[in-house]
Amino acid sequence: MGHPAVIAGGGPTGVEIAGMLAEMGHSIRLKEYPEITDLEGHIHLIDASPTLLGPMSKKAQTEATKVLGKLGVHIITNVAVKDYVNGEVLLANGDKINTNMLIWTSGVTGRELPGLPADVIGRGKRVLVDEFNKVKSVTVCVCLPVPSGRIISIAALNELLFVLEEASVALGKLALHTPASTQSIVPLLS
Repeated sequence: MGHPAVIAGGGPTGVEIAGMLAEMGHSIRLKEYPEITDLEGHIHLIDASPTLLGPMSKKAQTEATKVLGKLGVHIITNVAVKDYVNGEVLLANGDKINTNMLIWTSGVTGRELPGLPADVIGRGKRVLVDEFNKVKSVTVCVCLPVPSGRIISIAALNELLFVLEEASVALGKLALHTPASTQSIVPLLS
């Protein structure tokens, strides 16, 4: 007996892949892929939630479970895949499945972005954006220290303001703060 195919994630992608592999094992494999000899009955679909297709209707959940069961897919719910080490899928309940094929269709968690306020971080550490793909409700503070007596050319100031305007489009709101020492220079350049 060969190693099973393990699919982590019972959402639409995981269900579709499990069904495709199972159908391949039942009907297509012999004709199209005779070199695959041990696919049938060796497919595990694992999901941490209580049902497959969690956000979908009960009817879709029930039908998917029924069809995949008839195709020989071993469905495991209420347990998460924790890791894959040395050819073993490690489950949260301590069980292990030996396999050379782990297909990850479950979600991912984003990385934390230091400096962003907590109210712009959503589920899974995703950054919340508006309809223009700008970070919601974020003000970027740019401080421009200019030593006393230093002259900034109009061209350099305009270029800096253009860059800041472009950054504001990407990041949301932009607040430009200049130290007191530069406030006397800016009017001279206008």
